[in-house]
Amino acid sequence: MITAEQVKSQCRIDFDDEDGYLPLLVNAAISACLAYLNRPVFESEADLLAAISANPELDQSAMVVTHDIRMAMLITAAFLYENREGNTNLPLAATSLLRQHRKRPGV
Repeated sequence: MITAEQVKSQCRIDFDDEDGYLPLLVNAAISACLAYLNRPVFESEADLLAAISANPELDQSAMVVTHDIRMAMLITAAFLYENREGNTNLPLAATSLLRQHRKRPGV
């Protein structure tokens, strides 16, 4: 959904010392944002349709990733890069972008 190169650009990293760390940020940011959304999110319409075809019981709230979700993931990755320890909350800018797509538990 986002790449290490995109995170590198978002963080304005112009050296290679962090290249091994960036994939961890990518995975953590994606996981955090998807957990907040509380719904299945797919990379493309084709992926969504394939998932529905393979599993007709798939949550009806499933969706394709949007630009604002990708941006929230990049913001979260940059936040995790800058704050490597101690903060487990998503940044406010990310939650603002994600909120409109969030499936509330029980709804």
